[in-house]
Amino acid sequence: DVLRVAQGLQASGLPRSSSLLMELVGTSSEDTNRLKEMGRSLQMQGEYRRAQEYYKMALGTVKSVDEENDLKELLAQCFYKLRENKQAFEVLRSLPLQSLSVSTIMLYGSL
Repeated sequence: DVLRVAQGLQASGLPRSSSLLMELVGTSSEDTNRLKEMGRSLQMQGEYRRAQEYYKMALGTVKSVDEENDLKELLAQCFYKLRENKQAFEVLRSLPLQSLSVSTIMLYGSL
């Protein structure tokens, strides 16, 4: 299936090709959730750069603002862990304050 091909491209070091494939083919919300969960798994293992790529792929497939905001929060957390505070701040700045979780507000404050 398309998700497996995209993951193969990602694993082969071709994240842009993977993202383009996901955008061209389109995905279901189930695929979005799989990408998000793969990103979370990688994030929990300390694989922040790889997690970011999955979050970015998922961002290209979201159907709701809430899903998009959640993915952006996760992406910002990865930037923060990689000490890329400027990028984390820019991602968080694009989100409405009322949509931020308490942990993300604390992250925002530490930047």
